[in-house]
Amino acid sequence: MLSRDSLTLHLDERMATRMGGHDVIRVGFDVRASAFRELQYVLGLIMCGYESRLVTESEPGAAPDLARDIGSGSS
Repeated sequence: MLSRDSLTLHLDERMATRMGGHDVIRVGFDVRASAFRELQYVLGLIMCGYESRLVTESEPGAAPDLARDIGSGSS
């Protein structure tokens, strides 16, 4: 889940075992809007092929069911 201030990864059991038993990894950040758009774009490239499993938090004012895939290219 990519939100405006963090990236949260939920790992399956196999990957959690490899990460010392941690099934969630969260990275926080505080960046300007332009840097966030670049981060969103680069994560889309890195995760190419996994787009259906990646979502961003809905933008303020958007309906909760309108979460967007990272790789969709929409902003």
